[in-house]
Amino acid sequence: MDYKKKLEMLLPNSPYLKLEVMSSASLPKGQIISINTLGLFGNFLSEREKESPGTGQDGFTYFGSMAHVQDGGVDGNPVHQAYR
Repeated sequence: MDYKKKLEMLLPNSPYLKLEVMSSASLPKGQIISINTLGLFGNFLSEREKESPGTGQDGFTYFGSMAHVQDGGVDGNPVHQAYR
C-alpha cells in the first residue's frame, strides 16, 4: 500500500490541529489554519498543491521557510529535508 493511501485510511480516526493566527505580517489576525493527517485543509492550500493539484496532501506541513522535497525516496515515500 502506498504512503498516501495509508494516510487516507488514518484520516477518519485521526485528530486534527486548529491554529488561530494571533499576529502575522502576512495572515489576518483571527484566521484559522487547520491541519489533519494529510496536511493543510480548509481555506489554505500548500504551495505544492497550488502548483500541481493532487501532490500537496502528503502529510507534511511547513511553516516559515520552505523545505526541499525529493520524490521517490528509498522506500518510495517523499524525502523531506530542511534547508540549512
